[in-house]
Amino acid sequence: MPDDVLDDEERITRSALVSFLDGQIAELVPTQADWSVDPMTGPQVSLLTVASEQPVTDARQRRAALERWRRMPSYLDQHGANLRAAAKEGRVAAACLVHKVIEQIDDLLTTPPPDSPLLDPARRAAATASGTDQDRFSSDLEEATRHGVLPAFARLRALLAGEILPQARPDDRAGIGFLPGGDALYRQAIRGFATLDLDPQAVHQTGRREIERNEAELAGLARAALGETDLPAALARLRSGRGLGFGSREEILAAARAAVARAEEAVPDWFGLRHQAPCEVVPTPAHEEAHSSPVQYRLGAEDGSRPGRFWITTSEPGSRQRFLLEVQSFHEAVPGHHLQLEVAQQLSGLPKFRRRAIVEGYAEGWGLYAEHLAGDMQLFSTDLDRLGARSQDALRSCRLVVDTGLHALGWSRRNAIDYVLSHTALPERAAAAEVDRYLAWPGQALAYKLGQLEFLDLRSRAQQRLRDRFDIRRFHDAVLRNGSLPLPVLRRVVDAELGL
Repeated sequence: MPDDVLDDEERITRSALVSFLDGQIAELVPTQADWSVDPMTGPQVSLLTVASEQPVTDARQRRAALERWRRMPSYLDQHGANLRAAAKEGRVAAACLVHKVIEQIDDLLTTPPPDSPLLDPARRAAATASGTDQDRFSSDLEEATRHGVLPAFARLRALLAGEILPQARPDDRAGIGFLPGGDALYRQAIRGFATLDLDPQAVHQTGRREIERNEAELAGLARAALGETDLPAALARLRSGRGLGFGSREEILAAARAAVARAEEAVPDWFGLRHQAPCEVVPTPAHEEAHSSPVQYRLGAEDGSRPGRFWITTSEPGSRQRFLLEVQSFHEAVPGHHLQLEVAQQLSGLPKFRRRAIVEGYAEGWGLYAEHLAGDMQLFSTDLDRLGARSQDALRSCRLVVDTGLHALGWSRRNAIDYVLSHTALPERAAAAEVDRYLAWPGQALAYKLGQLEFLDLRSRAQQRLRDRFDIRRFHDAVLRNGSLPLPVLRRVVDAELGL
């Protein structure tokens, strides 16, 4: 339908839908669907997440759960068939990712069935129901798990170890640029995730410029927070973690909850549109701790039955980098993902996909913008926390360099890890996990910094043009009131809303 027969709101919706579908296609092309072996969101993680969130409060929900569990084996077998077919065409995952997924499946298979996270619905149902129906549900769910789901995972494990791993891409050829048609796949991934049509080499150079700018600021904060005049020495000190960890799991949760509460109190001075539902801060489930991101946000149910939750890994508290906790809390919870996504969910006049869909360039750009905004809001407790925020920004700048290096410029996995180590405070293991994430999700890591740069440019332009008429709350409302948008559409919307 031509633009001249659509009203302004319909044009925004169409542009948003096209971008959303482009992002979905980026995940359905061979980059993701056919050969993906993913330690973060693969079925060995996603099906356990289903188990932790599956509602089982009444008989109808329990029947639906059993049907879902009985279909899991065919889903796993189809995933294996996709991997096998793609491998015959020369499209295989990176070996480092296959090793991790095999390890995850081994953990699942060696857990005694009564303790399996797959039986979490039965344990929750037992706490809310009793009698013959409940006993039958628990028995049937265990039967489906023991004789259906777990054997299917064993078959997938055998396929990965016996067929996929021998063909998997080695560390010096781990990027998708080494796959057939890899260059085109990567450009499509950039468009899908960042919603911007950018040349990988240009993105690479933007990252290098951002790192250079960021390191000048890092050096100043390192002097104030640590008394270090040499930036590499300051990064090494942060990386060592000496005296910078936590005493317990509970202390991690308490610090995160305090940061979120402080942000909640400041929100009315900076936002007109505000979220109504509070954000829960909860520990990452044990089955996800080993391979999950240290922090993540999961949007609550639209009907309010499940709250939005900021998940935080609390294992090995003594080695946790305390100086990162506040900035991570502001990114994931408030004023970051929780605020933005809950506001979107409240916009009842918009189509559902604009309220619930995640457009990566917008959502992750907002998360990183929220880290910057937290500084403006004076939410950081100490110079060390401000240094942590700046070090996180350095990591996101590194992503522009490393992601493009791996997938477009032929970098090895070792090249990428060394680059992250030389420009951030991440320890070796965390740097390797970051790089493996980029290998699992080509292009996704670009959305953060590219999106943040768009938000900052929009704000700077509005300040310059409106001068003393600029209102930060009005600016944020203009950014948030239309849901998650592709970045070029967002620019047009903000210009119109603010009269620029």
